[in-house]
Amino acid sequence: VGKSFLEAVGFSAAVLGLHGLERDKVPARVSGLAEMLARRAPCVKQAMPLTVKQVALLEETCCNADSIQDRILVGGLLLMLYSCARASDMARVVKLVIDRVDPARVESQKQFVAGFIEASALQTKGARSQAHKRTLLPLVAPMAGISEWKWGDAYLQAREAMGMVHKNDLAYPLLCRFDGQGCPLTDALQASEIGCYLRNVLKVEHASSNDLRSHSLKVTTLSWMAKAGCSLSVRRSL
Repeated sequence: VGKSFLEAVGFSAAVLGLHGLERDKVPARVSGLAEMLARRAPCVKQAMPLTVKQVALLEETCCNADSIQDRILVGGLLLMLYSCARASDMARVVKLVIDRVDPARVESQKQFVAGFIEASALQTKGARSQAHKRTLLPLVAPMAGISEWKWGDAYLQAREAMGMVHKNDLAYPLLCRFDGQGCPLTDALQASEIGCYLRNVLKVEHASSNDLRSHSLKVTTLSWMAKAGCSLSVRRSL
C-alpha cells in the first residue's frame, strides 16, 4: 500500500503538473516507511487453478443447467478457460467464429463431433501500439473438453435459444448481465462478479481473499501444460 501511494503521488504530479510532489522531494521517512511496509507484506497469493473435477462439473452444468442463462454464462466460463482468456478479454470480444464439421454428415449419431470456437477480442490488455489496438486477438477454445459432456454444443444452442446469434458483430458480451426477466443486457460482468459466479457454480465458499477467482480460469490450462512438460516459451505466448 505504501509503494502504491508513492506511485499515485508521482503519477498525479506528472499528469496534473503539481508542484512539490516530485518523486525526489518525497521525504525520506515516507519512502522508508513504504519500503518497510513492502518488506512486511505477506506473500503474493496467486489465483488457484481449477481441478479436473471442477472443470468437468462446469461442462456438466453447461449441458444440464435448468436455466438457459446459466448455460450461457457457464459456457462463457469454459470458453474463457480453454482459450486462456482474462475477464477483460472476454468483455472486448467483438466476433465469434464456429469452426467444425457438419453434424448432419456424421454417419453415427453417437460419434462425438468436435470443433473450435474462436472469439476475436479488440483492444486487449496486451495491445500497446496503435497497430495492435486495431488487431483482433484470437481466443481459440476446443469444443471437446475433458469430460464426455458436449459443452460446446450446449453453449451454442443456449445462445441461439436466447437470440444471441454469433454471426457478424456480437450484440451482447460473451459474459453479460441479465435483467429481471432474464433478457441479456449489453453490460459485461466484471472480474469480481465472474469470480463470485464461478464460486457459486462450483459451491466454493466465499472469503475476504479468494484463491478461486476469475483469473483461475486463465491459469488452469497453463497449469496443465506445465505439468505436461510444455516449454516455457509456448506457455508465455498463451
